[in-house]
Amino acid sequence: MKQLAYLVFGSFFFLVLTNCKETPTIHVTDNFKEYFFPTDSLMPFIYVFSDEKKPLDERFMRMYRLQNDTDSSFVVEHFNSQFKITEGFTYMLNDSLTVKDHMIVDRDGLKRRTNLSDHYNFPIYAGMTSQFIADFPGVIDSTVMIKDSKKHIFDANFKYVLFDKEVSAILVKDTIRIIELNKTTEEMGESRVVTDNVYVKGYGLVEWGTEDKSVLYSLRTILSDKWWSENAQAPQVRF
Repeated sequence: MKQLAYLVFGSFFFLVLTNCKETPTIHVTDNFKEYFFPTDSLMPFIYVFSDEKKPLDERFMRMYRLQNDTDSSFVVEHFNSQFKITEGFTYMLNDSLTVKDHMIVDRDGLKRRTNLSDHYNFPIYAGMTSQFIADFPGVIDSTVMIKDSKKHIFDANFKYVLFDKEVSAILVKDTIRIIELNKTTEEMGESRVVTDNVYVKGYGLVEWGTEDKSVLYSLRTILSDKWWSENAQAPQVRF
């Protein structure tokens, strides 16, 4: 009976991932790759975001390019207000900016590589729905979490002011589903949220939050890696 339960769960888990997965519809015109983060610097740089309603609640993104003889990729690391890393993405610098590696910090405070089922995390074409699916261990041993993110360009001519200057921007809608599967009971729970994300040409992501703006983080400043090494002394995350 126990073997049958695992077989049923395994089949259901496969169906969830299969049904979630969609091949992006790609159009050859209107390439918005320039609205992704600037990817030329081998020296890390840091974006500092703060909540509009709680300015002391900050989030950080540390970004840098990796270059070797075989490929070139771009790393985006996410940190909370205590400078503790929470998530990381490694993008291939190809035509589609596919995610080749994704990391989260698990319930034990360990860095863990997730299993990727779909690799598109940025819609570089008008009419494209990018889909990113990752699964990883849940908060208890018997659960698995699935993150399913679908992004599309909602407004390709969005009006935005950055650092007191009107800039060229796009508004990207992100529909995020978090699915929790229990391997023992075969129960499933799901939460869903839609976020608004503003990308500026030459800067990348500069603002994100909920559609009703009850949560809204905006880019406040850009810092050097020297500042980061001198000030961002977070507790070490174990490997």
